[in-house]
Amino acid sequence: MSGTATIERTTPDLEATFYDPAGSSDERSFTPAPRPRGTQGATVALLSNQKRNADKLLAAIDRILREEHGVATTMTEVKTAMSLPAPADQLHSLAQRADALIVAVGDCGSCSATSVMDAIAAERFGIPAVPIVTDSFRIGAETVAEIQGAPGFPVAYVQHPIATLSDDEITARARDAVAAAMRILAGER
Repeated sequence: MSGTATIERTTPDLEATFYDPAGSSDERSFTPAPRPRGTQGATVALLSNQKRNADKLLAAIDRILREEHGVATTMTEVKTAMSLPAPADQLHSLAQRADALIVAVGDCGSCSATSVMDAIAAERFGIPAVPIVTDSFRIGAETVAEIQGAPGFPVAYVQHPIATLSDDEITARARDAVAAAMRILAGER
């Protein structure tokens, strides 16, 4: 594994190996999926990692997309594990059935990383995707994007936290997430 380092202790027979937690990049090239021409009449997939309040956040996003952005259809799916990447067949299926994908929610280390990984993987299947990550995990999200071969991948950052919010606060975060997602889907940064 790249990123390993071996150090010696004062006792000659003890040795330790440390691994770089950022891992290594497989150096795959990344080309973003084509951006949609708009959201009027679009189908948007919503992928939940089932973190606390993720489903409430996505339900609020669903309402805002339909009522204020002309989205005709949404479909919500659930990942099998919040801290593991979504199965490739699930992302491929979503790419076949929707015009865009929103992934939620990254508000801790592993779920932020996999939210970004899921969005990048979905883009590789040809669907424009936006991960929602709280601002406390910006550096981790940027690092994961770089490791995945997609440096500068756009993320919809919202204020931390999500898990402990009231319904009204969730709606406010959803508005922020939708505003950022609309900019990203339009090809703005």
